[in-house]
Amino acid sequence: MTKCKECNNDEFEYDERLGEENCTQCGFIRVVNIFEDRPPIHGEEFSESNVNSVTHKSKRLGGYVSHTDRKNKDSQRIYRTDRMFGQRNDKDRALRQGLRECYMVLSYHSQGSEAKRLVRHYYKTLYDNKKMQGFNLNMRACAIVFLVFRDLNIPITANEIAKRHYLKPSHVSRAARKFGKYLGASHKLHSFNTNSWVDKVAGTVDVSRDYIIDLRNVANYVEISLERSQLSMSKTYLAACMWMVVKLRKMNELRQYHVCDACQCTPVALRNAARRIFVSVDSDFEMLDKLTVDEFISGVRI
Repeated sequence: MTKCKECNNDEFEYDERLGEENCTQCGFIRVVNIFEDRPPIHGEEFSESNVNSVTHKSKRLGGYVSHTDRKNKDSQRIYRTDRMFGQRNDKDRALRQGLRECYMVLSYHSQGSEAKRLVRHYYKTLYDNKKMQGFNLNMRACAIVFLVFRDLNIPITANEIAKRHYLKPSHVSRAARKFGKYLGASHKLHSFNTNSWVDKVAGTVDVSRDYIIDLRNVANYVEISLERSQLSMSKTYLAACMWMVVKLRKMNELRQYHVCDACQCTPVALRNAARRIFVSVDSDFEMLDKLTVDEFISGVRI
């Protein structure tokens, strides 16, 4: 069996309706059989003049469609489809199929036109330069969508995308790193828009608007402090910030496990993150009980 031109895979799925084979690994499409022989249509003489009157394109979808045939509506539809089909090539079809997969993944998470534009730009650049070999369509789409979300500061993790599409998060992250390196967007994978994430995680717990405002202020203060220690803000640090605000506001209704669920981290990870924050801001949990939010971010320490 002939191997795929894109990834050398030798497994294909045959689409009998279109007469195409789709590579199971990368989605590359190749035409298998779109010609068929048939006797002349009833009432039509198969003469040399008829054969000569048939264009090359009009032979593609089986038999031939002569100029006289095109007076029939069904024949006209076949002829139009044939012309459209004849203008395609394997590369264009594979590109379109890949983009459809990307748009499908994107539709589960975002409908923005800018996200769709970036997805198309990233995918086409990588595809044209053969930088996605070794990754199937689903993996390509998830990794590219993740890159786009990071580019647009949309608060969605690789883990969320991977689980939604039955992939391993580490595999999606690996593909995103490879694609991002070629696109010059590796740094975007480590970006963290604190305010966007605050709005997202706070929306999953029952808290007041004042709490969200305080959380945003504390998180931004902590982010600056972490940068001085050459650390980057993350969801785990945000979870620690959420718990710190609970302590600063003397709240009893919000429990630590609520915070962990909202930020998808463990209590141990939260406490470890809090310790690193306390080192950078010269504080601890006991001190939080004695301070207000404004005092804490103003640098007051007791």
